[in-house]
Amino acid sequence: MGWAQLQQYATLVRPETILGWHRKLVALKYTSRRVVKTDRQERMEVIRELCVKFAEENMGWGYGRIQGALSNLGYKVSMTTVGNILRAKGIIPSPERGKQSNWTEHDSA
Repeated sequence: MGWAQLQQYATLVRPETILGWHRKLVALKYTSRRVVKTDRQERMEVIRELCVKFAEENMGWGYGRIQGALSNLGYKVSMTTVGNILRAKGIIPSPERGKQSNWTEHDSA
């Protein structure tokens, strides 16, 4: 669009403003810094945090128990997803976690 057409159709904002918006849009498209947070990504972050929290606070809980606790909170995930999340965070499966616990983790408050 040229200036004449922009002035004809742009009655709410100035043509310079529209061209500035367009420049920013094109710049965002071609830069790698563009990060768009979707609802699903935010939901997965919450699920990851809860999985890690459940695994650290409850040494005896396996993937199925953590999955059940998440489903009680309204998050539907599979046991494989729980396992993948915990392995990515470096948390070992439940039987080995219980063997490596020490008495400092069982403080009486």
